Amino acid sequence: NKKQIFTYGITVKNNKKDSIDMMVKDQYPISQDKEVAVELLESSAAANNEETGVLTWKLKLAPGEVKKLRISYSVKYPKDKMLNLN
Repeated sequence: NKKQIFTYGITVKNNKKDSIDMMVKDQYPISQDKEVAVELLESSAAANNEETGVLTWKLKLAPGEVKKLRISYSVKYPKDKMLNLN
């Protein structure tokens, strides 16, 4: 088997003079193939919908505040199988 790990960062900043409530959504892949296993490794405490792979963060940002969110997942698949993971 081969295993690849993908990590992505999301940075959000409040440029307003008031605090704001914000919802950020992103998603990671879900495999329909039994030979391909996707495992969520890190989600920065996001709410995770495991059926759809959608991650949701509810944030409250003070004026000028910056928050960094991380998503990390691994994909494990047979080494003779060709996958387009980009």
